[in-house]
Amino acid sequence: MKKLLLASAALVALISANPVLAADLPARTYSKAPVYVPPPIYNWTGFYIGGNLGWGWAGLESTEIAPGTVAFPVGVAFTKNNENGFLGGVQTGYNWQVAPAFVVGLEGEWSWTDIRGTATTISTIDGFNSTVAAKVKDFALFTGRLGYAADNWLFYVKGGGAWAQGSSAGVGTFAKDLL
Repeated sequence: MKKLLLASAALVALISANPVLAADLPARTYSKAPVYVPPPIYNWTGFYIGGNLGWGWAGLESTEIAPGTVAFPVGVAFTKNNENGFLGGVQTGYNWQVAPAFVVGLEGEWSWTDIRGTATTISTIDGFNSTVAAKVKDFALFTGRLGYAADNWLFYVKGGGAWAQGSSAGVGTFAKDLL
């Protein structure tokens, strides 16, 4: 009996030294939820300005018109003048996002160019040579845009008018002495 009493006392001492917290768990610690940041909504409405640099090319074809000459009668096609060169300019415009996904806009552009070329045509009749040098000085565009906005992408078609300022000069020489 002494052993049972000693074991019971030891058990009571053990329990009171380390209490069991089965029903009395401490409260959970909660952390604050992160702030909700909605995804960005892209709006294409607004003014813009930009610049451009590049390389351009052109093909100038010409035909002799009335009254014509002995060396180049009416209808003779001259050698095609293939021109190319540097270009650069500025553009500005405004877009309106008129529906959740549709965009309309207007744009104006002006570009300076150094697009130039030279072509020589030799007459088969009397050996007369015609050398023409041509240059595109600058050009301007006025265009409209119709687009579909897909988040931060804009797919669009563009159309309008273009005006160019250029010049050409020709020199005629005889390939052989006709005298």
